[in-house]
Amino acid sequence: GVPALYYHSLVGSPPDLEGMVTSRINRRINRAVLDADRLAVELEEDPRRRAVFSGMRRLLEVRGQHEAFSPFGTQRVELLDERVFAIRRGEGTAAGELLCVTNVTDQTVTLPTVRGIDVVTSDEVAPLTLGPWGYAWVRLR
Repeated sequence: GVPALYYHSLVGSPPDLEGMVTSRINRRINRAVLDADRLAVELEEDPRRRAVFSGMRRLLEVRGQHEAFSPFGTQRVELLDERVFAIRRGEGTAAGELLCVTNVTDQTVTLPTVRGIDVVTSDEVAPLTLGPWGYAWVRLR
């Protein structure tokens, strides 16, 4: 579907522990007030904020290049390994389907049957090996 992002996730905000404690509202941990001018400077100078924002922007650009991510496209959960969450996107589309795989463990996982091109990195995977909490969006061969 259509990606939904919190602003704070997009710009790599740390938890607002002070806001949570002061307000006594646990959800405030992710509700810090951002100053636009300060944020603009931090996106240039703070390595963490810059890396998170650049990485998220890159993923959104890749999503936009692939018909398989259309909010009107098909998606099906694949049972490949109990350590991964996998969704087949855009099955039967002219531009090609993608297998989106996320390792949900702290272990390296190899999936011998998954072979193709990771569209995020442009690397060939044969087979797909994911590091701890790693992910790949694979155009299958």
